[in-house]
Amino acid sequence: MTFPNMRLSHRFGLLVILVTISFAMYGFWSFNTLNNLKLNGPLYHRIIQSKNLIADILPPSQYIIESYLIALQIKDASPQEQVALTNRMKALKQEYDTRHEFWKQTELNQELQKIFLLDAHQPVGDFYKIAFEKYIPELNRGDMVAARDSLKNMESLYATHRDRIEKVVTAANQLSMVDESKSREMMNNSLLNMLLILIASMAVVLWMVYLLFQAIIRPLTQARAIASKIAVGDMSSVIIIEHQDEIGEMLGEFAIMRDALNRFVSAQAMMLKKHNEGWISERIDASKFSGVYGKIANDLNELISSHVEITKNIVTIIAQYAKGDFSHDLQTLPGEQEKITTALADVKKSLVAISDEIKNLVMAGANGDFSKRGGVENFDFMFRDMLHDLNKLTETCEIGFNDVTRVAEALARADLTQTISNDHPGMFGEAKDAIRAC
Repeated sequence: MTFPNMRLSHRFGLLVILVTISFAMYGFWSFNTLNNLKLNGPLYHRIIQSKNLIADILPPSQYIIESYLIALQIKDASPQEQVALTNRMKALKQEYDTRHEFWKQTELNQELQKIFLLDAHQPVGDFYKIAFEKYIPELNRGDMVAARDSLKNMESLYATHRDRIEKVVTAANQLSMVDESKSREMMNNSLLNMLLILIASMAVVLWMVYLLFQAIIRPLTQARAIASKIAVGDMSSVIIIEHQDEIGEMLGEFAIMRDALNRFVSAQAMMLKKHNEGWISERIDASKFSGVYGKIANDLNELISSHVEITKNIVTIIAQYAKGDFSHDLQTLPGEQEKITTALADVKKSLVAISDEIKNLVMAGANGDFSKRGGVENFDFMFRDMLHDLNKLTETCEIGFNDVTRVAEALARADLTQTISNDHPGMFGEAKDAIRAC
């Protein structure tokens, strides 16, 4: 799996691992450097200072200068002093042997082992052997001639020992200088390596942070832009999923949401088209949508069904009204739909009212009473015109019948002076002409 396709949790885990490894490498190298170069610190300087002070005050146990001085002093000392000096020399020899054994157990440079443990040690053994086996016994016996010969031999051995000790010191100083040079070089190299490790670690961490930044910010910016468009109803966004991580999954969910909304809008548009074409039974298939989208589809279907049902009831009632059956009423609708109930009730009221007016005029005419008139002022528009025309018809009938009745009554009285002066059309005109002919 490539880094861009890793999950964010795995990327953060890798970043933590790299940071841990980097600090571990840096810490290990630092510890290793300090472990190999434990010098030049304040405590180191204090220890070296104390050892140098002791070395400047006390003669070294591996350099028999004090034993040589005792050998020179003991020949002129009193018997009591000779005993004390002899004991002191024995103590110095014991110290020498102890330290020599210590250095034999210590890992030294091969050159130092030869000149220090072998070359410088050989005359020391001979020096103490002559001192304790010849020189001191000769002094105790008072054999000064033999003692002087032994002392000369001891002086020669001491001189040899001193020369070899100087070689040891020279070799030790040279070795120390080499070690110090190596230490400085190791310190510089170690500091350089530590710096390189630190720089490399920081570079790797920064590179990982940069990759994480690119892997998070850009997809999040894209997701934000898509969400903003969807929020304002723009479903045309093209969603590009570049990585199979958590953000890629989120963009995939955005795509699913966008597609679901587009399918819902398409289904709604199709239903609207069908309704506009007169297919009012068309509904959204809610089974194709899940969750809240399915609920919205069901609610929308119920809403449309409710309006369609109301429309059907209105059509049925109006059809009955058109047949003259005013026994049906629309159920009282809630809220703003109450206006529909009121309007249909007003239609019924108007139709019943005009029907009653016409019925009254017809019944009055049937009973020969043409003086009745419809309440034109109670109606508007076509109903007003209808009653106005009926009133005009009734008025025409009333005038015509009144003229005919008046002339007929006059004729019955043999009064031929009465005539119809009004100009009547149709049958009333024919009646007028017939009366004139008489």
